[in-house]
Amino acid sequence: MRNKVTFNTVVQIGSRVLELGSALFVNAWIARHWGSEAFGQIGLYMSLSGVFIFMFDFGLGNLLIRTIAQNRAQARHFVLNGLVALLPFSLLGSAAVIGIGVAITSSRNLGLLVLVALHLVLIAAFLLLRAAFHAYERMELESLSVLFERACWIAAGVWLALRPPSLVAFFTCFTLCKLLNVLVAGGLFIRHIRPHAERAVLRLATQWGLIKQTIPFGLSWAFDCINSSFNLLLLSHLVGGAEVGCYRAAGTLIAPLSFVAASLNSSLLPKMSEAASAQEKTLFCSYSEAANRLILAAGIPLALFIILFAPAIIHTVYGAGFEQAVLLLQLLSLAIPLRFLSQSVATTLLAGDQQARSMRCFGAAAAFNLAGNFVVLPHWGSVGACLVTIATDLLVLILMSHQQGFSLGGKVIELSPALKCLAIACLVLIPLAWAGVPLLAAALIFALLYPLLLIRVKALSAFETRLLWRPASL
Repeated sequence: MRNKVTFNTVVQIGSRVLELGSALFVNAWIARHWGSEAFGQIGLYMSLSGVFIFMFDFGLGNLLIRTIAQNRAQARHFVLNGLVALLPFSLLGSAAVIGIGVAITSSRNLGLLVLVALHLVLIAAFLLLRAAFHAYERMELESLSVLFERACWIAAGVWLALRPPSLVAFFTCFTLCKLLNVLVAGGLFIRHIRPHAERAVLRLATQWGLIKQTIPFGLSWAFDCINSSFNLLLLSHLVGGAEVGCYRAAGTLIAPLSFVAASLNSSLLPKMSEAASAQEKTLFCSYSEAANRLILAAGIPLALFIILFAPAIIHTVYGAGFEQAVLLLQLLSLAIPLRFLSQSVATTLLAGDQQARSMRCFGAAAAFNLAGNFVVLPHWGSVGACLVTIATDLLVLILMSHQQGFSLGGKVIELSPALKCLAIACLVLIPLAWAGVPLLAAALIFALLYPLLLIRVKALSAFETRLLWRPASL
C-alpha cells in the first residue's frame, strides 16, 4: 500500500516540473527568436491576466477541495453547481480584462484581449475539476491532463518561435492548449470520480451558498494577484522594453517554483481538513507543524542554489542577451522561503476554516505592495520591483504567522530546523559553486547529497518521517 502523501506530492511535483520545464522551454525559445521587446509585450498581457485571474474563479476551486474532502459522495453535486456559479464570475472577469486592457493598450487589441479572457475562463473550469481530484487524493488525474496540455504547448511554442512575432497567434495557441486541458480533465472526472459520487442536482441555493462562502478565498486571491502581477504592469508603463523583458525572465524562473510548496500542501490539505472536521486538534497541529518544517527544508536550499548559480541559470535558459536578469533573479530568490512558508500557513488556516484571517493578511500586504511600487519603481526600476516583492512576502509571512498562532492556540513557527537546513545546504552548495562545477552536475550532486545529510543529522522529526514514508494513514 503506497503512502498517499508522498505519492501525491511526487506526482504533483512531477506535474509542476513538467509545467515549469515546458514553460521555460517555450519562453526561452520564443525569447531567443522574438527578442526581449516582444517577450516583454507578452509579459504585459500575461500580467494583465495575472491581475484579474481571481475574478474568474474567486477561490471556488480551493473551497471545493475542502468541501468535497469532507463529503466525497457529493463531488458531482458540488462540481456541477460550482461550474454554474462560475458564470457570473467569468462574465465579470472578462469585462474587466477587456475593458482595462483596451484602456491601457488600444481598441485594436480587442481580439487579443478576448483570447486572454477566454483562456482564463478555461483555467477556472479546470480548477473545479482539479478540486475533485485533490479531494479524492487522486492527484495523478490532474497530472495526466497537464501532460496532454504541456505536450501540446511545447509543439505550439516551437511552431510559434519559427514564425514572425504575433501576440494573437501566441494567445490563440495558449487558449487551445487550455481547452485541451479542460476536455481531458472532464473525461477523467467522468471516468474515475463520477462512479463514486451521488447524482448531481442543480440547486440555486447551493450555488448561492458556494458564492457566499468563497468571498474570503476570492479576496485573498485578488490581493495575491496584485502582489504578484501589478509591479510588472507598472514597470511596463514606466520603463518598457528590454528591462521589462529581463524582469519577466527572472520572475518566470521564480514564480513557478511555488509548485514545491503547493504540491506538499495540496497533499496534506485533505487530511488536515478531515482532522479539523473531526475536531482532532492535536493531529491537526502536528500536520501543520510538519508541513512548515518540510517546506523550509525545500525552500531554503532552493533559494541558496539559485543565488549561487544565477549567472549559469540565466545564460543556459535565456542566452547572453539577458545579463541584467542575473541580479534580479538573485534578489527574487530571497523570497522563495518566505513564499513557501506563507503558503503552508495559509493551508493551515484554510483547513481550519480560518480563511478570513488569510484574507486580511493578503489585503494588508496588497496595500503595502501598491504603495511600495508607486514609491520605489520610478526611482529603482526593476531592482526596486524585486525589493518591494521581497518586502511584501516578508510582511505576508509575519502577518500569517501571527494569525496561525491564534488558530493553533499560540503555537509559533520554529526556526531551529530552518537553521539546520541552511547549514547543510551551505555545506554542500558553497564548495560546488567555489569549484565552478557546471550547473547540471551541481544540481544532481546537491539533489543526492542534501536529502542524505538531512536524514543523517536527523533534521526531520519521527512524525515527519512517518508522514512521508509509512503507507498507513496518520
